[in-house]
Amino acid sequence: MGKKILVQRRGRGGRQFRAPSHKSMGEVKYINKTSDEAKNTITGTIKDLHHDPGRGAPIALVKYQDKKTGLLLVPEGVAVGQTVIIGPEAPVAIGNVLPLNNIPEGTPIFNIEGRPLDGGKFVRTSGAYATLMSIDEQKATVKLPSGSLKTFNPLCRATIGIVAGGGRPEKPFVKAGTKY
Repeated sequence: MGKKILVQRRGRGGRQFRAPSHKSMGEVKYINKTSDEAKNTITGTIKDLHHDPGRGAPIALVKYQDKKTGLLLVPEGVAVGQTVIIGPEAPVAIGNVLPLNNIPEGTPIFNIEGRPLDGGKFVRTSGAYATLMSIDEQKATVKLPSGSLKTFNPLCRATIGIVAGGGRPEKPFVKAGTKY
């Protein structure tokens, strides 16, 4: 009689393979929810950096100019107190969120929206980034970390930079108890 392989055990969704979602800080999405808000530029300040259980990348607590707060994925090189700008008029700088049609080709990006205003779905793991290959009026072509090319609506937003926490898999486990 054979032994179940690890992937089969994970697929059952047992307690030891689930992330502790009750400890989660909340949804990590862009703040603009409507197309009218997405046309405006919003400025926010990073107040704190946190570790979210079940996530390899750190997240930032951002306080926006309209006194709202939100959570964003942190790019490498961002610090507490830094300003983050979300909108089409934002400058091309690490941590800023822009539509794909306003980002220059060859720029590393992450947290790409699948459809405009869905909050970000693609390239969210620690140390990951995608590269913007080309932009047309109808589509933007992005090279994903897997090497595959995917087309997006040019109005979809993305964060400029590389997701922080890239050195996470390089630390050795040393002993089996640590891995458990």
